Amino acid sequence: MVIAVFLSLIVTAAIAGGGGVIPSKEDIGFQCTTVSGEVVFKDHSEGWFKLYVTLNEEFSGQSNYSLYVSPDTYDRYQIGDNYTETMCDIVVYQELKQTIQDLLDAGILEEI
Repeated sequence: MVIAVFLSLIVTAAIAGGGGVIPSKEDIGFQCTTVSGEVVFKDHSEGWFKLYVTLNEEFSGQSNYSLYVSPDTYDRYQIGDNYTETMCDIVVYQELKQTIQDLLDAGILEEI
């Protein structure tokens, strides 16, 4: 534990002292972005449980998706439920984009 704290102090001092090699988000052209999603419709008429979600993000604009979910998840969310997050880490943002793509590829998420 002491070693981990010590190493983190060394890394922090190196970066703060101007000798760090980690670029800032300005250096790589990424700024914070706000991503929000809202449940706009629910449907289980065809035997599947689907939530319809509008996703808004500053970089890509608005997208609409239908998402296949479990009965428990379907019951947990209501029309109008929303979530907003500001992302200032390009890695986290890229992970979100990759997760969306993976769900599209698997057929769990459909763009409408």
